[in-house]
Amino acid sequence: VEYLIVGGGGGAGSTYGGGGGGGGVVAGSKSVGASTFSVTVGSGGVGSVDQLSSATIGDSSVFDGVTALGGGRGGSLRAPLTTEGQTGGDGASGGGGAGADANRPGGSGTTGQGFDGGASFGSATAEERVGGGGGGASEAGEDAANDAPGNGGDGVASSITGTSVSYGGGGGGGNRESGPVGLGGAGGGGN
Repeated sequence: VEYLIVGGGGGAGSTYGGGGGGGGVVAGSKSVGASTFSVTVGSGGVGSVDQLSSATIGDSSVFDGVTALGGGRGGSLRAPLTTEGQTGGDGASGGGGAGADANRPGGSGTTGQGFDGGASFGSATAEERVGGGGGGASEAGEDAANDAPGNGGDGVASSITGTSVSYGGGGGGGNRESGPVGLGGAGGGGN
């Protein structure tokens, strides 16, 4: 049997937040007999909806002992107001860093499942701060630049359904309310 396992994507950060990392993508095949198999479908992480709540990592998906990890959470400026909270979280693909008074790195991806998240652009001027893109299953998230949030990394294309579809894209980095946002990567990454 052929299989394609996709983990849940990480939640996006708030307030110049980083994009969530794409869920891991694991494809392969195995010989099976008539039997019952355990399957777990991982949920996506919860995005940060205000300045007090942090985003969460996506859940892992599992088929018969083969695991696709969840994506890392995007960093948020004030949830919590620490360098660690502003840094993107680790996962299958890393979440993007949040815009703060200095650049914050994206989280680390996991070899064989995804790539790192992009760094934010930090500044003492709040209007210039923007978040980095979340990593995708096939490429890293884009680093942000002055008032230009990073785009999310693309996912992996698969034709297991008979049509080529991408899976595991990272989310685009965030900005202030009136500014542009980063684009999500191919395969499910949100803008």
